[in-house]
Amino acid sequence: MGMNSLKVPLTQLIMKEVRRHQSSLPHLTPLPPTPFSPSTTTNPLSTSRISNSAFSSSHFSRIRASYFDCGDKCQVFNAVLYPRPELTSEDGGGLPILGIDLLKFGGGPGKVRYLLVVDFQPVESPPSLPLPPRVSRSLSSIRSSHPGSTIPYCRMSAKFYDELSFFSEEMLFARFEGEEVEGEEIVQTAFKSVLEDYVDVYMDLVTNGNKPARCGVNGKEEAERVAGRQDAYNAYNRERDPAKGLFSAHFGKEWAEDFVGEFLFPKET
Repeated sequence: MGMNSLKVPLTQLIMKEVRRHQSSLPHLTPLPPTPFSPSTTTNPLSTSRISNSAFSSSHFSRIRASYFDCGDKCQVFNAVLYPRPELTSEDGGGLPILGIDLLKFGGGPGKVRYLLVVDFQPVESPPSLPLPPRVSRSLSSIRSSHPGSTIPYCRMSAKFYDELSFFSEEMLFARFEGEEVEGEEIVQTAFKSVLEDYVDVYMDLVTNGNKPARCGVNGKEEAERVAGRQDAYNAYNRERDPAKGLFSAHFGKEWAEDFVGEFLFPKET
């Protein structure tokens, strides 16, 4: 059972968690088509391909998912959820962006590496990075219920990113390297379970107890400020996203630059 079988359940997980709050998330609709979504791009000279989709809803201005498949060499699932800028968090700032990455790399015959990253990515500048206390407690409890014996936790490398910029202290970062059979079991059980728990807390944060900012000039100005911070988040990732080199190798540099700049992290969300 490879990640090919996991891709659809993970995509469905994101949409299931969104749809589970139907009363507060009406009008879940696909975003207008672009050259990159909804679509699948294939390299005719290899087996590599990438599929993308994007949606919006009453609480999210953009929900996007991408799946890159290069067979046994590399597979990547990525999803990012942008709350609408007019929604306020418990501390009055902008709501965090939800980022999810699950990567698989071949490590030789019978060997495999998996990497799982889930984070409530803050859009506010330091020192406003801590999440609301009840959210931090919930995420800490989740990690306690999935101890290191079941989830191989580690820390993010500073090679591409500064963990003080657009990353929270509650980031889930886990890496598995070893036998493929064991890796598949961990992904299908522990990784999937902790991902579901994180998404559940995030959806509760966005849909419960959050309301549009005050109407009028102040509300509009605050929404514009938060939208600007989301744009800053995209600009940060357009510059640093390490996947750009991977996409360049498979689909060409020009395509990769356009894909990262126009779909993954567009100038306006």
